[in-house]
Amino acid sequence: MPELCFGIDLGTTNSCIAYLNNGRTTAIPLEEGQGIIPSVVSYDTAGGRFLVGRQARNRRAAFPQA
Repeated sequence: MPELCFGIDLGTTNSCIAYLNNGRTTAIPLEEGQGIIPSVVSYDTAGGRFLVGRQARNRRAAFPQA
């Protein structure tokens, strides 16, 4: 069985998870097929759910007072 090597970059602006595949780095698509997502988390009190990435960033832009 081949060994897997993963890397996680939890940046202040964006985050990414990638793995090594035949000597090449491949980002894992996490959101909307994108390998890099915004490092943003939001809690929607009206809907009672946590939002991550682009959804959280868009909510913050739409409701800056929340």
